[in-house]
Amino acid sequence: MENKGIKTGIVTYNAVINGLCKSGDTDKAVEISEGVAADNFTYSTLLHGYINRDDVTGVMAIKGRLENSGISMDVVTCNILIKALFMVSKVDDAWSLFHKMPEMGLKPNTITYNTIIDALCKAEEIDKALELFEEYRKDSLFSSSVVHDCLIKALCNQGKVDMADKIFYDLVQKKLSPNFCNYRKLIHANFKELGEYGVLDFICKVGELDIDLFSSLCNYASTFLSNRNCCGAAMDAYKLLRMKAISVTSKTCYRLLKSLHRNGSEEVIQPLLCEFIKIHGLHEPRMINMLSCHLSKRSVGEAIWFSNYMDTGSVSVSVLRGAVYTLKKQGEVLDACTFLKEAEQSGFSVDLAMYSIVVDGLCKGGYLEKALDLCESMKKEGLHPNIVIHNSVLTGLCQQGCLTEAFRLFDYLENSKMLPTMITYSILIGALCREGLLDDADQLFHKMSTKGIRPTTHVCNLLISGYCNFGLTEKALELMSHLEELFLLPDSFTLGAIISGLCLKGDTEAALCFFNEYHHKDIEPDFVGFMSLVKGLYAKGRLEESRGILREMFQCKEVVVLINSVGDRIQVESLVDLLSSACDQGRIDEIVTILNEVGHMLLSSSDSSSYNALAHLKKLQKAEDAYNSISNSGQVSPIAYDVSRNNHHKNSEVIDGDDNLLKASDDTDIDYRNLLGKSFGDDFDSYYTAIASLCSKGEVLKAEKAVEAMIQNSG
Repeated sequence: MENKGIKTGIVTYNAVINGLCKSGDTDKAVEISEGVAADNFTYSTLLHGYINRDDVTGVMAIKGRLENSGISMDVVTCNILIKALFMVSKVDDAWSLFHKMPEMGLKPNTITYNTIIDALCKAEEIDKALELFEEYRKDSLFSSSVVHDCLIKALCNQGKVDMADKIFYDLVQKKLSPNFCNYRKLIHANFKELGEYGVLDFICKVGELDIDLFSSLCNYASTFLSNRNCCGAAMDAYKLLRMKAISVTSKTCYRLLKSLHRNGSEEVIQPLLCEFIKIHGLHEPRMINMLSCHLSKRSVGEAIWFSNYMDTGSVSVSVLRGAVYTLKKQGEVLDACTFLKEAEQSGFSVDLAMYSIVVDGLCKGGYLEKALDLCESMKKEGLHPNIVIHNSVLTGLCQQGCLTEAFRLFDYLENSKMLPTMITYSILIGALCREGLLDDADQLFHKMSTKGIRPTTHVCNLLISGYCNFGLTEKALELMSHLEELFLLPDSFTLGAIISGLCLKGDTEAALCFFNEYHHKDIEPDFVGFMSLVKGLYAKGRLEESRGILREMFQCKEVVVLINSVGDRIQVESLVDLLSSACDQGRIDEIVTILNEVGHMLLSSSDSSSYNALAHLKKLQKAEDAYNSISNSGQVSPIAYDVSRNNHHKNSEVIDGDDNLLKASDDTDIDYRNLLGKSFGDDFDSYYTAIASLCSKGEVLKAEKAVEAMIQNSG
């Protein structure tokens, strides 16, 4: 153009300057701008170029040129200059320019407010940003959501969800379209602060949204809640969509069904499946897969037939996996194994996860040889067992006492590329502890640490429990003292193991002190720990202390849930309340008997102990009714009624009749004298604990007499 004598105006130069700035060559653009009569567009473009490069020196240079040029700035130039001033931390100058705009005949627009509010939010000056936002809201001419979106994002990031919600509601009332990312951010923020109900409350308050936006919001909320296993809330969001006759996306349907399927809500799945099939049909692979998975829980054959029929000969891996898992869960692990082999022979796609499910079921069910055969057939199919499958085999070997073979497999893992995991070590340490090979378990524990695998509280508990079971409570306490060095905290199992170990040695006083120490730290033992301490104190005649521990036990949330779960199995409503009432009456003997039955039922999946428990409970309920009747008539006080149900035996005479006995300094003597008159039918554990205590103190003659008394009383 220059060579041909064509005059180039500022518009042409601005086009070149803009192009150079966009391509990152702002210095070249500045060089060209120095030879022309620059205008607002020129300076705005150059400022924007340096802002994008975070070039403070360049920004200040262009600002100086602009001020010296004498050009009257327009709104665009002011907006960019304000942004530049915030960038170079000249906040006062930015505010000054903003306030001068009316004097310059300029009115701040949406971009002006957005620029300042965004800068204030980044500087964490939210209060100033909100003040400016209130000024912005007064102008009803603004028709963009950009300022609202900017402030909502900042408030969510700072955890100020209530304020963010209010700004979003203002956006809805002004009939402005919100940014999709922002309402997703609001859903996340409400869930983080208020949980699933916070999300539901939020979507219920934005019903005035455009129908398409509301549909998008509710569908996303339902999917989000489904992914976080909040089935109930996800269902509520789905119902809201249906009530407003708004379409439900196939993704929302699938995620909701998957969440319900995961949580075992079978009674809800079937009607929902019917409804979703009406809406979306049966052409989408995800819906076919979900329906097949649902059928597999009722009939594996039906699921395979349906999936095969709908999918022209191919069955989804997830359907096969679901069928195998269902068979395993129902205890039909041999059928699961047969099904897996038949699926493989039929040419269906079989993955490692399916093998893992079956091998684990076979190992836990005692079919170790079949599990090993399955591992061999895997290799022939070109699938190599992963660490999960090897861990299952290790569990099976340890359960059957094949420790030599288990450690051969462990050595193989160490020498291969498949390194042992925390679970691998915990399986072997647990097996060694059960066999009493505590030194070997300790060595393996330290080996694990040297391999860079940080132990967990669970692994430490295995060793602590092993030490306690074999009378080495000092070592258990020493290991427990090192937990803090490993950045670990003791849990209820840790305390339970230590207390049980101390009681097993007959050192009930130490067990009680240990319990009190951690009770002040708000850490309680597990069910076994509580029971060991209760029985230990009761066997030594320390009835009030035993009753006090029972009261603490009935206040421990985890233990209450366990006991009541057994109560539900034997159809006794609120078993803990019944036991607490008996505790107030001093019926310790019966409570211990019932809790022993509870312990057996917790360890066993069958209800064979339920009849014994029910018999004891009937007696307890009759006694409670009698007690309530007497108490209401005012004839007896709770203290006077503090006797065992077997008050016709000699033990009640010893406990109630001999005041000196309860004041004796030697707990073992109390225990010994009580047992000489105690019925064998009362509680074998009382005899065992006391006799073990006498033997550990070398008082063999007393122990022999106690054994003789036990045999006589059993007759």
